[in-house]
Amino acid sequence: MRSSRFRGAGRLLRQIFVEQPQASSQLSLARIVTALSALETVRQMPPGRVVEQLREPEPEQRAGSRPRLRMSRRGYETSRVVAAVSLALWGAGVRSLPVTACANISFGLAQKHVVDFHKKAWNYNSHLNAFLALLSAVGEKGRRPDGTQAASTADSAALAVLQLYYATMYFQSGLAKLRVGGPGWADGRTLRAGMAEHGNAIGRRISRAPQPVLAACASGALAFELLFPLALLLLWDKKAVLGLTSVGFHGVIKATMGISFWHHSVFALPLFAGPETLRRLPEGLRKHLRAL
Repeated sequence: MRSSRFRGAGRLLRQIFVEQPQASSQLSLARIVTALSALETVRQMPPGRVVEQLREPEPEQRAGSRPRLRMSRRGYETSRVVAAVSLALWGAGVRSLPVTACANISFGLAQKHVVDFHKKAWNYNSHLNAFLALLSAVGEKGRRPDGTQAASTADSAALAVLQLYYATMYFQSGLAKLRVGGPGWADGRTLRAGMAEHGNAIGRRISRAPQPVLAACASGALAFELLFPLALLLLWDKKAVLGLTSVGFHGVIKATMGISFWHHSVFALPLFAGPETLRRLPEGLRKHLRAL
């Protein structure tokens, strides 16, 4: 029995890290999505004058301590311009070392500066930096005679890291809810307050639902986040469905609370479905509907 479990675990690890046939095309799509997401993030960053106005004053330096390094307003704006140009080139397929280095360094510096302006500020899209770094390290592969990209073990491994990173972000979000609100977060009161205060018309209407309904919604959201990594491993052959479910999950949040986690959900289909699966999806849906 134990030997059978070991064989099953080994087979699953091979499927995840070695045998993903669409890995190359999925990575290519993930590169484009990463570049576009990072460019949009740079566009949404506050202007240098705003960051400078809101920045906390430097604390009094203790004797013998090193001063904290901070970018100037001009340095921050320069890093944004360099990031925008280099990210656009990187996303367009220019993979030279200078372009890749500029994209990673300038985008990282700009992100750090925005977070550093206040001690209570934090970054919830740092996965873009991690994705950019990993995808920069994975080289472009050639194409087969039929036009499809040639997959490799390195591609499968890199894609697996991105997929597991994506799943871990859900788990981290669920743990954060438990850390801040405790198990009581699932009783629906936090969700009711969020929908009533920040939600749109649909969310405000749902916030007036009976407490058991809201508790079920909150518990479902918490379970989805905490169990997503486990579901990914147990339902590996159905990971495309999990990707679609992830898109739907964020769609519901946007439709009810007006909160968009686009910089996370935009990776669901490239990482878990891939171009080939998405092309086959309409036909699969039609077959399913005809079978009903």
